[in-house]
Amino acid sequence: MSGRRILASSSSPSMSQPQVNILGSSPSSASACLRLQSDLRSIRIEPPEVKIREMFISLLSDKRFRSCFVLRFMRVSLTRCTSFLDNTQGCSASPHSDDNLFVWSATICGPQDSPWEGGIFSLRLTFSDSYPASAPRVRFVSEMFHPNIYPDGTLCMDTIQEQWSPVHSVASLLTSVRSLLCDPNVNSPANPQAAKMLVEEEKEYNKRVRRLARKTIE
Repeated sequence: MSGRRILASSSSPSMSQPQVNILGSSPSSASACLRLQSDLRSIRIEPPEVKIREMFISLLSDKRFRSCFVLRFMRVSLTRCTSFLDNTQGCSASPHSDDNLFVWSATICGPQDSPWEGGIFSLRLTFSDSYPASAPRVRFVSEMFHPNIYPDGTLCMDTIQEQWSPVHSVASLLTSVRSLLCDPNVNSPANPQAAKMLVEEEKEYNKRVRRLARKTIE
């Protein structure tokens, strides 16, 4: 679809923003493209925590760095780096590819002082031509265990359902998702098993969440 093609910007690579060719697009598609470009300008691209994780993964691929001590040190360091970001949004997002502005990849850092702390969770956001009048589809790519996340990673949250408003942006949506990790709604669960465990066996629930958080940086 021509309205979803992205043209390279003339600015430097680190600061460039995708520009959409909206010629021939429907009015709704053009409006969605312009709004997504605005959202992209308001959120960080290639955040430090992702760069740090990529560096650690690269090091761990070298057999010389696979000792238990080094691995433990790296995990602690990554946890401290992501915890430092709690004073910011703790989230990042950008288009998944250079030729489609309507599918984004996003990351959320696990909130500090929670079982999710230290984890870096990946999501996929899919927008329609009617955005921001309609909410995007949000799905976790990372393995999750949460009362309001379906086993396939699809998110169940009021903000992207009956409480959606065009006022929301990608940044505010991800911030809401991050808050939901620590404040689930167990009365209307998408994952009844997770809701039941949280209510009846909170310690076991927290242990399982911590394992998943560690798994995201291994």
